[in-house]
Amino acid sequence: MNHRLVFHVFDSPARLVLGGLAILAAAFLLTRLLQFERQLVPPRASRWLLGLRLAVVILLGLALAEPAMSISRDLARRGRIVIAIDRSESMTMTDAQSTAAEKLKWARGLGLIGNDRINSRLDRWIADLDAEREPRWVDPGETDDPKRQRELSKIRRTNLDEVLASVARLSRQQIVDRLLAPNSGLVQSLKSVGEIEYRVFGGRAEAVTVETMSGKPPESVDIGRTDLSAPLASGLGDQDVPVTAIVVLSDGRQTESTDPLATADYFHNPHFQPLHQRYPLMVPFLAAGVNGFTGNIEDVLVKAVFPLIYVALLLMLYAGMRDKLPAWRAALLLSLFALMPALV
Repeated sequence: MNHRLVFHVFDSPARLVLGGLAILAAAFLLTRLLQFERQLVPPRASRWLLGLRLAVVILLGLALAEPAMSISRDLARRGRIVIAIDRSESMTMTDAQSTAAEKLKWARGLGLIGNDRINSRLDRWIADLDAEREPRWVDPGETDDPKRQRELSKIRRTNLDEVLASVARLSRQQIVDRLLAPNSGLVQSLKSVGEIEYRVFGGRAEAVTVETMSGKPPESVDIGRTDLSAPLASGLGDQDVPVTAIVVLSDGRQTESTDPLATADYFHNPHFQPLHQRYPLMVPFLAAGVNGFTGNIEDVLVKAVFPLIYVALLLMLYAGMRDKLPAWRAALLLSLFALMPALV
């Protein structure tokens, strides 16, 4: 973690020039005031007064320079990938109604069939099966011998039938387990993006380790129900490392009344701005109170409270200064305080 003090006044050349001219004018006026003051007060007192005035000018200059502490943290990865796995009862079923083309696609995705040499052939088979045609078992120009063509067709048809039969015996959960094997292409690709976290869900979502991911889910998951919004709502977790993506592996069954699409929209809505995690404790409570009163998440209306807090602060300061200063001096000091860029 690196700390660096920055001054935002350097971001604007015009403000920097005006600020420099204001400092020069203040130095000139202080010099003239010191020359005049030495005729009225002892030298010791005039030096004290000069020191106090210089301190005020320096403090005002620092405030107008808008200092800020920049904190940067070096992270090995850009974020976290949350993989949510549906462990409800429906995931133990097989998909007997799936077509041959779908099974072939699943087999390729699971690595049961395919390589660089035959991938183009598999693409043609999938296209033929999608069109409900008999696949062309022999590649164009592969052989002109009719007997060899019949042998290749028989062998490849038999091999494909065995692959499709093995895929048909896999339950949805077994397919997910194969996809998330430690050395699978999917897992390796996601690891290149961020650290992977695993969650299992049914009626609720719970975090699990990679070792317990495919085992018996915790009882709190409630596998008799399926709520697709559960892993989305619980996906944020540790805010120090942001969530890059949430991958949901499910058969799509939804038994709850919640709308998972509305929950998903919560994450990619460009108008959504989460509350700052380092705000004073009562500020998030105040925002929650406004949202509770209106019955909606009001990202704009909740900000109307902050000007009221600022006005209340100014009134408190004015009341405190009014006890010691005349009204015009108290108003002048309050105006200077209120117009400081670091406070507005």
